[in-house]
Amino acid sequence: MTEKLSNSLWELQKMEGKNPVHTGSFLNAFDQREFTADEVAAREGGQNALDAGRNVMGITELHFHKLKVAGENKVKLLELFQFDDLLRARLPIFEKDTRNQRFAGKVKEFLDGKALTALLIRDFKTCGLGGQWDRYEKDDHFARLV
Repeated sequence: MTEKLSNSLWELQKMEGKNPVHTGSFLNAFDQREFTADEVAAREGGQNALDAGRNVMGITELHFHKLKVAGENKVKLLELFQFDDLLRARLPIFEKDTRNQRFAGKVKEFLDGKALTALLIRDFKTCGLGGQWDRYEKDDHFARLV
C-alpha cells in the first residue's frame, strides 16, 4: 500500500517484516532507561559499522558529530522537507494508541520545540550501505541499519 501526499516530497509505504533482528533486541536485552537516544544510536551505529568493516582492509573508523538547528533555520528545515505536512495530521492517530504516546510526544517536540539536534555518525573503511530500501536480505547493509 502506497500513500502519496499531495504536493509532497513524501511517499509513504506500509512495510511489514522487513528486518527480523533490530534495535528492539538491544533494548530488550539492556535496561534502556540507562541509555540516552544518542547512546543507543551510537551503540547500534558502531556495531553496524564494525560488522560492515569486517571484510575491509584497515581499521574501521567512526566519527561522531552533534548537529543543532534552531530558530529561523529550524523553520526553514521543517518547511524544506515538508515535515509539518507529513507528521502533524498523523498526531491524533499516534495519540490514540497508548503504545505510541511517547512517540507522539517526540513528534510534537520535533515540530514545535525550539531546536532540533541530531547525532551524525560517519564510518570509514567499511563496505558501505548497499542494498534495497524496501526489503531485507542477509547481506543488505542498508536494511540492517534502518
